[in-house]
Amino acid sequence: MAALQLLDRWVGRVLHAVAGTCFVLLLLIVSLMVLNRLAPVASLGWTDEIVELLFAWMVFVGTAAVWRARAHFCVDALLVSIASPGLRHLLALAIAMANFGFLATLAWLSLGLTLDAGESSPVFAISKAWWYGVMPAMLTVMCAYCLRDMATAALAFFPGKTHDYRIVCD
Repeated sequence: MAALQLLDRWVGRVLHAVAGTCFVLLLLIVSLMVLNRLAPVASLGWTDEIVELLFAWMVFVGTAAVWRARAHFCVDALLVSIASPGLRHLLALAIAMANFGFLATLAWLSLGLTLDAGESSPVFAISKAWWYGVMPAMLTVMCAYCLRDMATAALAFFPGKTHDYRIVCD
C-alpha cells in the first residue's frame, strides 16, 4: 500500500508540474503575441502551433490532476440524500463504474485517433500525434483512478468500516 501511495504522490507531482508548465508557457507566448501586435518586432507565425499543443496538454493533464484529487465538479444531491450507507456505497460504486466505462471508451477511441494521425504541423513539421496522444494517455490515468474509486467503494461493504465517506465528491 505504501508503494501505491508513493506512486500516487509522484503521479500527482508530475501532473501538476506538466499542467503548470504548460500554463506558464501559454501565458508567456500569448503575452508575447499581444505585445508583438502592439509593437510588431518579429513574425510569430509559429506561435499558433505551440499554443494549440500547449493548450491540449494543459487541458488533459490538468483534467487528470483534478480527477486524481477528486476535485472535479459533480452533482451529488442524490448521493448525499440517501440515508442508507449501503445504498450510498452501491451508488458510488455504480457511478465509478459508469465513469470507468465512459473514460475507457473515450481512451480507446482517442487512441485510434492518435494512431491514425498522419499529418504534421505546418511550421515545425511535428506529427499531430503529439497533439492527440495526450488524450489516451491522460484518459488511461483517469481510468486507473476510477479503478481506485471502484475498489474503495467495494471495500466499504466489508465489516469494520466505521466511517462514512463519499467516493464521487470528496
